[in-house]
This record gives sequence, C-alpha cells and structure tokens, in this order.
Amino acid sequence: MGQKNPQPTLEFTRRFLHDEDPEVRKKVIHGIELRGRTHPEDILPLLEEVQDEDDQNVRKMIIHVLGQISYKNGCLEKVAAALKT
Repeated sequence: MGQKNPQPTLEFTRRFLHDEDPEVRKKVIHGIELRGRTHPEDILPLLEEVQDEDDQNVRKMIIHVLGQISYKNGCLEKVAAALKT
C-alpha cells in the first residue's frame, strides 16, 4: 500500500473511510494495515477518525488492525500512546 509514495493511497483511504456502506469502511481499514506495520503514525490518525464506529464488523477490523501493527518492533509504544488520547 503506497510503500514508495503513500500520499495518494492515504488520500484515497480518507475519502472512503466514512463511506455509508460498512463493508467499504471495513475493507478500507483493512487495506491500511500493511502501511501501519511500518508507519503506524500514518494510519493511527485515520483509525482515530473511526473510533466511534457503529458497525460491529468494522469495529472488529479496527481492533484487528491495531493488534497487527502493535506487535511490530517499535510500534506498540506508538499505538499505546495513540490509544491513551
């Protein structure tokens, strides 16, 4: 996901992050997982935007992505700091 030039992909994500279809939101959130494993600072603000998600499946995907990026070296601290705020 935009490993060399992430900006267009992050802009695409932001555009569909609040789509009316929960399945679209879920897939967009899942799509940013790989970027978050190496650059959590890029996706944590996006996940913050959906922290009050109503759909159960989308909430589960948010938790999944947070878990996946948390176990990468040096990422747990960044995720924990974001969760505190």
